[in-house]
Amino acid sequence: MSQYHAPTRHHLLNASQHQELGSYTLKKCSLSHQNTSIHTLLCGLLIGTLSLGGCSTAPPSGSTAAQSDVQTTETPTSAESSAAPQAKAPELSAETLFDLIIAEMAGKQNRLDVTLGNYIKQAHRTNDPEIIARAARIAKYMNAHQATLDATRLWLKKDPNNIEALQTITIQLIRASRFEEALQYMDKLIAQNASANLDFLIHHSRQITRRRRQRIIDTLDQLLEKYPRDPQLWFSKALLEEQNHNTKAALSATNMCLTFDPQYVSAIVFKAQLLTEQHKATEAERLLRRAVKKHPDHKRAGIIYAKTLVEQGKTKQAHRQFKRLVDTFPNDYDLLLSLALISWENHQTDQAKAYLTQLIEQDKRRDEAHTYLAQIAEAEHDTKKALEHFRHVEMGPDYFNAQINIARLLASDNHMEQARKTLADARSLQPQQAVQYYIGEAELLIEQGAPEDAETVYDTALAAHPADPNLLYSRAMFYVDNDNLAAMEADLRAIIADNPNSALALNALGYTLADRTDRLDEALELISKANALDPDDAAILDSLGWVHFRLGKLPVALQYLQRAYSEVQDHEIAAHLGEALWVSGQKSEALRIWKKALETNPDSEKIRETMGRLTPL
Repeated sequence: MSQYHAPTRHHLLNASQHQELGSYTLKKCSLSHQNTSIHTLLCGLLIGTLSLGGCSTAPPSGSTAAQSDVQTTETPTSAESSAAPQAKAPELSAETLFDLIIAEMAGKQNRLDVTLGNYIKQAHRTNDPEIIARAARIAKYMNAHQATLDATRLWLKKDPNNIEALQTITIQLIRASRFEEALQYMDKLIAQNASANLDFLIHHSRQITRRRRQRIIDTLDQLLEKYPRDPQLWFSKALLEEQNHNTKAALSATNMCLTFDPQYVSAIVFKAQLLTEQHKATEAERLLRRAVKKHPDHKRAGIIYAKTLVEQGKTKQAHRQFKRLVDTFPNDYDLLLSLALISWENHQTDQAKAYLTQLIEQDKRRDEAHTYLAQIAEAEHDTKKALEHFRHVEMGPDYFNAQINIARLLASDNHMEQARKTLADARSLQPQQAVQYYIGEAELLIEQGAPEDAETVYDTALAAHPADPNLLYSRAMFYVDNDNLAAMEADLRAIIADNPNSALALNALGYTLADRTDRLDEALELISKANALDPDDAAILDSLGWVHFRLGKLPVALQYLQRAYSEVQDHEIAAHLGEALWVSGQKSEALRIWKKALETNPDSEKIRETMGRLTPL
């Protein structure tokens, strides 16, 4: 029996309801032997517009509306209402009818807990298919997952091939991470050419282990043996293989999907993304171009195509594509924002301004639009206009950066006190970000050549936020730049004492010791621990390479430095790699890397210092 129980009648009815039921409803309920349908009885007994086909009440206050996979309102289909001949309705007892009437009245008053409890109770008691279906729909509407699962199992006992019941139980099993069991019901849905909730399965499989996901793939393979020409099954397999980082298998499954449905646009887009990962951007672009030409109204295909063009540096073609998308989907303001930015990238500044202004006028993405208009104004050396736009950014995700930029612009215009007041005011308005505002103020003072004032800001901030790791780290870097290595080490060791697994602090201390002192063994120990915590971090790999270089282990140093440079072509990593190559005799390669770094970072003091020290005049 169910865990849900109907409350007593006295808990459900007020005095007036007792009187009304006593004078009318109970007379009807006494006809327990009358051979009539539950629809007829309930629809005639004070229920108004409520019917067994759906739940017309709103969700209880504070409850979450049903998700995209769950219908919140269901009505009987014409097939349900007009099907003939109908089976003889079961005889319902007075108690059953009373419970169902109370359930419907409770639903009218947003007491869906009572509604569900009564329906679950009577579903088990009567085994009536209409009551069971109604109980399952109410439970589903309320997001009562276990109750939905229980009621739907009863439903399927009465009607094993009911598509709605099969889809509902599939969703509930996926929610409960019972994927293999869910696939058994999907089999029945596929056999009836009905939607099998595969998208919902893919979404929920992202949070499970690789081994568990492989079991789902194995079960899908069994389904593919039964339905080898089903494109959705192949596409689902492709998505799962990609989640398991099996790119080759994902591409193979995608190709099978497109074999059986060449116009499966989502599969085409996915294949293009896989090709891009395999550094086959030209092939991906060609595939997307054909898809967009055949399916101009497929938004996602158009967006991915436009982004692919941007990544390939084909900004003019990307601009045309974004313009087409905006014309096709005029109410998609994300697209309009993208068109504004790509216009700016293509030096069509007036168009970019017009698009951003349009967003502001339509009250869409206003803060972002003001932020980009401020950046455009700054690029045009119009500080007054830039400040005006930054000041229009309201409290929200973009507010912090706007205040930092306002302070920066004021400081650069010799209004340092006003800049600091801006940050102090913002700190009061956003106390949760006070630490970041302190750091911003200190860095602004450093840029303006006031290191003593910056140190005072750090001290004040740490007095208000003792042992804050962000403040300690920022002050430690300040001490490094000012050659106060003892103070730097004290701050970084304070972070490590509180969090021994801080890879950031371990690496910073280890690198500084390797670069500025002869404590190389200690540096290696610190950096190695950081690398164990974050083995793919390019900055840590660079530190490992540099400490090995300082230790005279040139082959090992080159191995780490080349790996770091392949991950991130940063100018400081380029300086270290170039120096190691130079010392190893690969001078032309060192020069090539340095010159390439200077192309993107022409003001790099690190590169120039290294070249000046090693290369002849």
